[in-house]
Amino acid sequence: MKPIARPLASAVLALALLGAQATLAAGQGVPQPDTRLVVAGPVSGAGDGSSGAGGYDLALVVTLPKGWHTYWRSPGDVGVPPMLTPQEADNLAGLDVGFPVPRRYFDGYSESIIYEDAVTLPIRVAATEADAPVTLRLGFDFGYCKEICVPAHASFDVDLHPGMTPDTGADRLVAAARATLPLPEDNPAARLRLAEFAPVPVGPGAPPRYRLVVEGPDAGRADLDVFVEGPEGWSLPLPKPQAEPREGGETSEGHTFLLDLQGIPKGAPTAGAALRITMVSGTRGVEAIRRLP
Repeated sequence: MKPIARPLASAVLALALLGAQATLAAGQGVPQPDTRLVVAGPVSGAGDGSSGAGGYDLALVVTLPKGWHTYWRSPGDVGVPPMLTPQEADNLAGLDVGFPVPRRYFDGYSESIIYEDAVTLPIRVAATEADAPVTLRLGFDFGYCKEICVPAHASFDVDLHPGMTPDTGADRLVAAARATLPLPEDNPAARLRLAEFAPVPVGPGAPPRYRLVVEGPDAGRADLDVFVEGPEGWSLPLPKPQAEPREGGETSEGHTFLLDLQGIPKGAPTAGAALRITMVSGTRGVEAIRRLP
């Protein structure tokens, strides 16, 4: 698994959590978050037609002090993206970390993409050899903010084996977390779709600009939003919602967003680059992939 961010320096506070040994580190003199790793056990079925053999379901539960927030995998203008890294591992084929639907946050100066109060990240662990145990130490680095931002670190020692007894309570927690993940655009249950992704004319010297038009049953909600991620190393700005005319001459920030292609590393090729576009409405989300021409 590729790290989601660089490691963070911090002080240490020891915790013991649900059979996994963990340590949490944060700055002194600030409220401490609670970070738990919950192990559901072997995957009986992946829910996508696969058998789930050699896989395990876990969940990382982050509970923040009241009024604090942490960041999505792509934090926006400011913020620290989370990083979950296998520091030591045996028989590990891979980690798949899911990120629930986030929201846009404006602090008066800049915009970021956040989770408030708490978030649960579902994790799928894949074994290289399905019949052999998986042992690993996971390091989790993240930041949490209010008036100030604080780096934090947690580490977990995990032992997984095919014969372990599933934890039904943890399994329900993982299932609930997976229900908060954005759906693929082609999922029949998706209530948003990217109807248009097209370049628009810009003036001399301006960066390329794209118009994104969102349609679907949830597209008319006031909390509709769109986030765009590029290849590794890109740092695209948040798309800007555009005011749309309504009956009676009123306007509403609605289905159309404009994205400026900025924050691209110098010399990086753009032709054919894949953009992951996450459309959000309330607690529901849909992901679409579009390639630049």
